[in-house]
Amino acid sequence: MKKGRFYVKAFAHLVLVSILLSFTSETFANWGMEVGRANEGDLTELIQQQVAMKRAQNRISDAVSRPFIAERKLALLGKSSGNAANILDQVFDWWKKDVMEPANAIARNPAASCADAANSGSNLIGMMRQIQVLGMELSDARDAELQSMLDTIVANGLERCRDEAQDECVATGRIKQIVNTALTEARNAALVGRDVDLEAWAKDTLKECATYDLHFVSTTNVTVGYTVDSVMDGTIKLKFVEDGGPVFGMTLKGQTEGSNNPFLISVKCQRMGTLTLTCSPGATPTAYEAKVVDLDLEHPDFYVTPDGVSTKRTTGENKLVLEFRAGLFNVQMVVNDPRAPNINIPFPIGPEFWEAHYKDRLEQTTTVKFENNKRGVQPTVFDFIYADQNTIKATKATDSTHFELVHKITDEAMKKLYPPKRSDDKPKKPLKPVTSVRPT
Repeated sequence: MKKGRFYVKAFAHLVLVSILLSFTSETFANWGMEVGRANEGDLTELIQQQVAMKRAQNRISDAVSRPFIAERKLALLGKSSGNAANILDQVFDWWKKDVMEPANAIARNPAASCADAANSGSNLIGMMRQIQVLGMELSDARDAELQSMLDTIVANGLERCRDEAQDECVATGRIKQIVNTALTEARNAALVGRDVDLEAWAKDTLKECATYDLHFVSTTNVTVGYTVDSVMDGTIKLKFVEDGGPVFGMTLKGQTEGSNNPFLISVKCQRMGTLTLTCSPGATPTAYEAKVVDLDLEHPDFYVTPDGVSTKRTTGENKLVLEFRAGLFNVQMVVNDPRAPNINIPFPIGPEFWEAHYKDRLEQTTTVKFENNKRGVQPTVFDFIYADQNTIKATKATDSTHFELVHKITDEAMKKLYPPKRSDDKPKKPLKPVTSVRPT
């Protein structure tokens, strides 16, 4: 018989469970019900398991207050008297059923928030600290059994947090929680020598979930002895690509693709005097490019208060930092002079963009960098107009571009993010009617 051995191991796991507790408020959000990972049956079961954990906590607290070891064991079993012989087996069985099983059920319940799983893990460790006081002497076999159960609970808790981060991405297009989850888990897992390849999980999730269409309609004007007005419509598909970027070696970026993207909606040339100008589309446009430097959203945050109540608040900020470079679209400008033959002059549409936004350009490039925080309506994440004007020497350029960042996930990506459920994950039916609002 070895006293306290399991307690020492359990305390080491407290460091790993702190992975959950050390997450910022950005990370604690539950979107299982929103995306259909969880249903009302899961929510009902979660409430039942949380009640069971609380009941076990109360029973342990009551047992610890008893003066004798035998009385403590009887109190755990709800007995006031009786033969204490062989009661250790009953106490051990009670511990597995009434303490470990509810903790594991909460950790793997898709209706539980990451904060719920963290709170359950913290409460479990608190109970385990009482093993010696309760006189639960552990053989090697029992020690190994509880150790295995604890490992499973910790693993399920970490998976719950990863699933929740993914669900929030699917529901809203927000991605910072995926990066934060991976970094925090990997850092804390290393403290206890646990090999967890969270970077691979995060990269796979970002590649499938963090995909967007950046739609833009750019209205420009350039005046240099004559005027050219144009309206350009294009779409850039943004996704995480491997390029050694700041997020696990990837960058969220893209460019226009196809001979008709962007599309020149209209172009009009004017000149005062005897000369007249006409413009018509010319060559295939070069690509427009975009890169997301920073992206975050104000979002609901589900957390557990110090007294164990599940609740929510709003946190974070709406922020999009974008680098954008306009390509070139050549139009054919025809100069009509009644005194001479017509003259065809190729004229590029595109430079007006960076000329108008000259103050935002990156060093000596034609790429501009800007920030906006105007949210759109799902699935449009941001919806705003970026406008400015500038004069370079004798050339005056203006631009007003309407940007829409739309969160897009393909059916194929959804199948990868949500593979078919296991046979033991059958939909659960609620035991009683519940609302869609989480209980407090």
